[in-house]
Amino acid sequence: MQRGRLGLLFFAAIFLSACRVILETPVPPPTETVMLPEAVRPTDTVTLPPSPTPTPSPSPSPMPTETPTTPPGPAYPAPSTASLLATPTAESMGMSLLSTPTAAPLTLMVQSNSPAFIPAFRYASLGCNWMGVAGQVFDAGGNPLTGLVVGASGNVAGQSVDALGFTGLATAYGPAGYEIKLADRVAPAIFWLQVFNLQGVPLSEAQMFQMGGDCAKNLAIVNFVAANYLGNRLYLPMVGR
Repeated sequence: MQRGRLGLLFFAAIFLSACRVILETPVPPPTETVMLPEAVRPTDTVTLPPSPTPTPSPSPSPMPTETPTTPPGPAYPAPSTASLLATPTAESMGMSLLSTPTAAPLTLMVQSNSPAFIPAFRYASLGCNWMGVAGQVFDAGGNPLTGLVVGASGNVAGQSVDALGFTGLATAYGPAGYEIKLADRVAPAIFWLQVFNLQGVPLSEAQMFQMGGDCAKNLAIVNFVAANYLGNRLYLPMVGR
């Protein structure tokens, strides 16, 4: 009887040990199945929608270019060979200092007792390094005439001289005074002097005068008067000391 109870206890101990082993053995957690979205499953083939084909925009049509047209100008006759090779005359070259009166009668003449030779008082410091001609122009009543052109032409030691003066600009010689520098030295020379209006029409004949080599007489005073002028006085500049 005692042995039967021990066997029963032994059997019960073995059963309980087996149950403990079963209970202590860890049971692995259940495996979760992750469901991927339909759009990213690796087994699926993703089909992209076709890219829209750009429609080419129409190119702007070029604006029509207007070709400027030049209105025809007046027709001029072609110059002849004879005119191109013609020798220039005094009229074609402009004013001539020694021109012959053709357009109008001469109204002026050289005053009697002209020229007179005096020292060049305005350029006394230059001495023999200045030579010129000066004077005035008067009408029939002895009144000064301003706004006229006086031209001088000549040659000094082989060098041509062509110079102009204007009455009324050199008042040191009087109200209608003019002055023309002939050279920057005193030397014997021959010159021609003539008066014109502002249009280049000669009002007097060309008057010749001669300069010497005297430094004390390096200024020639030549006055012009109207052709019907009755006076015979020579007007000289007043030189003060």
